[in-house]
Amino acid sequence: TCDNRFIDLRDCENVTVEGITLHNATTWQVALFHCNKAKINDIHIVSESGSDDGMDIFRCTNVVIDNVFAHTKDDCIAIKSGGKYPAQDATDNIVVKNCVFWNSIWGNGIEIGFELYSNEVKNIHFENIDVIHVEDGATISIHNAGQAHVHDVVFENIRIEDSRQKLFDVAIFFSRWGPDGIQDPEFIKKNYLWGAWDGVQKVPEGKEAYHSQFRGKVSNILFKDIQVVGGLLPFSVFHGFDKEKNVSGVTIENLTYMGKRITDIESAKIRQQNTESLIIK
Repeated sequence: TCDNRFIDLRDCENVTVEGITLHNATTWQVALFHCNKAKINDIHIVSESGSDDGMDIFRCTNVVIDNVFAHTKDDCIAIKSGGKYPAQDATDNIVVKNCVFWNSIWGNGIEIGFELYSNEVKNIHFENIDVIHVEDGATISIHNAGQAHVHDVVFENIRIEDSRQKLFDVAIFFSRWGPDGIQDPEFIKKNYLWGAWDGVQKVPEGKEAYHSQFRGKVSNILFKDIQVVGGLLPFSVFHGFDKEKNVSGVTIENLTYMGKRITDIESAKIRQQNTESLIIK
């Protein structure tokens, strides 16, 4: 349960988490809610339990995460904007750098989502990161299950040694984790899209416009100097909810596989739907 979190900070300012090792968590391990000017520095996280996210950053501003090693079964890091806070309270100005991530069979390596309920999630920067294993899920993902506009996000200078499913996964969808998610067991049994994204539900016929009002957008995303240095080249997915609640303005610059630069969508194994202005160069 949430009571078992190693570190749970709420509505704090000018806080630092530094120089510790966290081992064998049973739930999220470092969770920051609605904090400003926070630092996470030089920590080590090692666990293999369900829902053991290494770091979850909720509705925070001006956060720097530096020099972290995280080996988790679920997301190594997840940037979110859920919680019962005003919609205008954005997740803004988050820097994650100089880290090493190992993601096991749940979740993703680097995640923004799923719970994105604020009006904006913006100015997020991941840089100089080694992803040594992603055993399932995506290496780098933005999963927008809420109404947020996710924009101005940079993933830069990231080295990937072993990614077994998806490289980039940017999607907007109806999910049980969204504000309009349906928790009824019978509905889930009939409408859960097994094999798709976590918690994704089929939109009931005739309810497309209703659920679209709870969806946001993703725009102005840069993937720069991403190196796949081992294993197979994973496929990538860019998926908007519909033509209006879409993914747009994505740039992939200097993507390499085993040292060879990839300059076209087909070679990059990219699949896209309700996505516009995706450029690879």
